[in-house]
Amino acid sequence: MNAQIEVLEDLRTLNSIAETLNRAKDVNSALHTALGALIPLMGLETGWISLVDPDSGQFHLAAYTNLPEELNPDRTEVWGGSCTCQDLAREKALDRAYSEVHCSRLANLKPPTDTLRVHASTPLLAGDRLLGILNVAAEDWSAFDDRALMLLSGVGKQIGTALERAQLYDQLRAKRLHEQEALVDFSRQLLSHLDLADLTRFLTEEVVDLLDTDACSLIMPTDDGDELQFMAAHGWHQDPVVHQRRIPLGAGSGAEWVMDQQTNLLVSDLRGGKVRHWSADWLQSEGFSAHALVPMIVEDRSVGALVINSRTPRLLTDDELRLLQLMSHQAALAVDSARLLEERTRKQQLEKELSIGREIQTSLLPATLPSVAGYEFGLLYQPAREVGGDFYDFCLKTGEDSNLCIFIGDVSGKGIPAAMFMAMCRTHVRASMLSGRSPAHALSRANTMILNDSRDGLFLSAIGITLDPSSHQFIYANAGHDRPLLVRRADKAIETLNAKGIILGAFDTVALEEMTVDIQIGDELILFTDGVKDALNEAGEPYGLASLQKTLTLDTASAEETISSISSALIEHRGSAAQTDDLTVIVIRRVT
Repeated sequence: MNAQIEVLEDLRTLNSIAETLNRAKDVNSALHTALGALIPLMGLETGWISLVDPDSGQFHLAAYTNLPEELNPDRTEVWGGSCTCQDLAREKALDRAYSEVHCSRLANLKPPTDTLRVHASTPLLAGDRLLGILNVAAEDWSAFDDRALMLLSGVGKQIGTALERAQLYDQLRAKRLHEQEALVDFSRQLLSHLDLADLTRFLTEEVVDLLDTDACSLIMPTDDGDELQFMAAHGWHQDPVVHQRRIPLGAGSGAEWVMDQQTNLLVSDLRGGKVRHWSADWLQSEGFSAHALVPMIVEDRSVGALVINSRTPRLLTDDELRLLQLMSHQAALAVDSARLLEERTRKQQLEKELSIGREIQTSLLPATLPSVAGYEFGLLYQPAREVGGDFYDFCLKTGEDSNLCIFIGDVSGKGIPAAMFMAMCRTHVRASMLSGRSPAHALSRANTMILNDSRDGLFLSAIGITLDPSSHQFIYANAGHDRPLLVRRADKAIETLNAKGIILGAFDTVALEEMTVDIQIGDELILFTDGVKDALNEAGEPYGLASLQKTLTLDTASAEETISSISSALIEHRGSAAQTDDLTVIVIRRVT
């Protein structure tokens, strides 16, 4: 019965020691507890544990219990050198679970201790690797019966396992600390690269270095979203960015798959005969044997894919994959921020350019409507953007006739290029009109000058008019523009003026018909650009010429009232739809 109780007590103590070692965050501190539980169980009083320093290979005292003064841990002459058991351990001569050692440390004590003369030792092992030694001391060999030595061996194995686990944990923690430091440095450097091209280039170079791989690339959708493009690459024989490589969407590429599925794709050996994703001759020529692709995600949006390639078969470890994912996440945020910054900068620059263009364009347009006896003028001018392609002008010819020159035009294109082209065209048309030429001759001359000066491939439509207030006649020519309307208020009729002609700036010579028209009291001449009849509502339906003519049948008392009617009708038609084209309307009304 006593033997059974003793065995149970041994098992409980061994279990308690195992739990202590398993729960301990710091195994070294748990060694004291384990040793303190083992020694009384063996019927002894003194023991110590020496561990091997992994860097120097030297032993150091790590834990002890009830050391006599002669073995005081502060005595460097006692603990500073080697001893028999350590030498045996290094020589792998402690080849049993335990060994009874004639201890040189105890034998050489000065003064010697009377209570401790021998000790038993068990190596603390991780496989074949020596981690330390567990020693228990006694006055003579009789203290080490079979039960005590079995306990010593059992605890020694537990301590060896715990030490191995602790060292692996420390190594992993050190590795993760290194990864965290690398990731922090990676993130910091990412933030310092505000230029998108510079940022993506740095990103691919750092990934190759941190993961010790052959190549890395960053793949993102093109602006139109029809293909995937290489934003940056490092380690390729032929740089896919320089060669403008593209990956078609819908072709089953790995990059498209990871972006769609928002999951990783790891292929350890591309030559393994498994299902292959899309490839191309230029890709196969790189000799890649393995790759890993991870999606770049920002707020649940896939903005791209980060790809690493190896020219030998390779499967990323869990730690390497985790690091790649972390870098991909950091990169996605940085790239998205850089793109937003570029877009914001580009928008600000564009707004600045548009503002300047608007000022230039406004300065070229008449500041006021003309004042001509017997006539009223009305104007509606609304560019679709900051600057527009529509233009108009009024200018009085110098000389005896004092006729009024009027022209309206619409250049192809939008934005700054159209505005600059408009400025040039306006200058040429005005100069030609004021030179004394008839409208057809003036527009033809302007065509020649525009062709000489323009390299943008733009063109324009225009109408040139010379109004003679004394005869109440006007002469006009139409170079491919929307036909003017003449409202005969007395007859409540609308005439379409059908002089023929072609656009300017496209052909070396233009044939323009010139027509003379009488204008009666109350009549209104309506000049307009295509932005009026092409104005769209929410359903995509144009305002149309018929609607404009219907609006012109309304009785109005002045040119300004006619403009107001047209403006109100356009606003009502468009509703909440945005204006998509420049629009200009000029009304010339004879009042006396």
